[in-house]
Formats: sequence, structure tokens, C-alpha cells
Amino acid sequence: EAALKLDVKDARLVQSFYKLNPTEEQIRSAKVIWQACIDEQKAKEEVSILKQRLSTQRLSPSYGLLDHSIDNLERILAQPGFQQDKRAYFNSSRQKLITQYKYQMMTLTIQATEDLVRAHSRISNDEKKKWLLENHDTHQQSWQALLKIIEERLTIMIDRAEKNIRKKISFFDHAPATVIINEIAGH
Repeated sequence: EAALKLDVKDARLVQSFYKLNPTEEQIRSAKVIWQACIDEQKAKEEVSILKQRLSTQRLSPSYGLLDHSIDNLERILAQPGFQQDKRAYFNSSRQKLITQYKYQMMTLTIQATEDLVRAHSRISNDEKKKWLLENHDTHQQSWQALLKIIEERLTIMIDRAEKNIRKKISFFDHAPATVIINEIAGH
């Protein structure tokens, strides 16, 4: 129900924006700001999910492919010439390295996605500054009303995205773990 109310309010804001007869440049600018917000919220969602996966030690299923990507070592360890303790040592070392690599890849992905969040925020802020510079000479009431609508819509977009993130994060409280990263700690 709350999401539906946000959708209705969002649609009304868009209608109100166009009723004020914005210029083509103002429309383009609003679209850039809104799209940057959407992209920023998607990136924030991805960061939140990745951080939750790390904190709950639940990797994405795609990381499971790494367990089978070192076939050459598995083939070598399967040779009958290895003593059991040596085979166990190399296999354990291999598993620890793979687990560390997975952890490092997730950390790197989080860092890159956080940088993407900042980039989208910068795009939005730069476009808002440009809006203010380009419109300060025009009829003040009109462009300020347009800017107010843009800001109100941004608030709705952010509220909707945050609710969606909380819903997705709560999934981890009930989902079974697929891959646990305990090998990093030596457990």
C-alpha cells in the first residue's frame, strides 16, 4: 500500500512538472537528475546486498564457479603418487586461496560500486548546479516550482529505493547459506 501511494504521488509530481510548461532544456535536465538518482539508488542497493552477503558469509552463487576453475591442480592432486597428507595440505591450501580470492573479489566489487554511487550523485549534483546557473535569470517562481517538484520526486525515489533495499536485506535473515567463508578465519 505504501508503495502504491508513492507511485501515485510520483505520477502526480511528473504531471505537475509538465503542467508548468518547462523548456526542453529544463526537461532534459530533470530527466538527467532523475535518471542519476535511479542509477545511484540501484548502485546503493547492490552495495547493501553485497555487504549483507559478506556480513552473513553468504556469497552469490556465481562465486561457486571459482571452486571448479582450477582443474589443473585437482588433476595433479588426483595422481596416485601423492601421499595422503600432502594431498590434504595442497587441497586445503587451494580451498583457502579460493576463499580469500572470493572475499577479495567481493570487497573490490563493493569498492567499485560505492565509487559508482558517488559518480551518480556527482552527476545529479552537477546537473542541479547547472540548472541553478541557467535558470537564475528566468521567471523565478516558475523555475523554483520546477526545482521543488524535481526535489520532491527525488525524495520519493529515494524512499521507494530504501524500502526496497530493506525488504531485500531482510531476505538474508531467512535464506539458507549457500557458501560460507569460514576458511578465511582458519575455521
